[in-house]
Amino acid sequence: MAQLDAAIHDIAQHVETIALMTDENTTASDSNCATARLLDELSSTLEGSVNRHKTEALIRAKRRSDRPLPSPALPHRVAFFNAE
Repeated sequence: MAQLDAAIHDIAQHVETIALMTDENTTASDSNCATARLLDELSSTLEGSVNRHKTEALIRAKRRSDRPLPSPALPHRVAFFNAE
């Protein structure tokens, strides 16, 4: 009978250990999920910023290409156009 009680106690300890491990895994899984969501939001924000920067750079380049070339006789105008 003592052996049976010892076996039951041992099984109960293992079940408790498994339950604790399950709780830890659930917590870690929830944390990983929250981190993945945050990274997804950050990557979307970064992608939007990069796309805006590219668009603005293309617009600036287009505006520069539409400008007449500065007159070599007016060096102050050259400095103005190159300052951008």
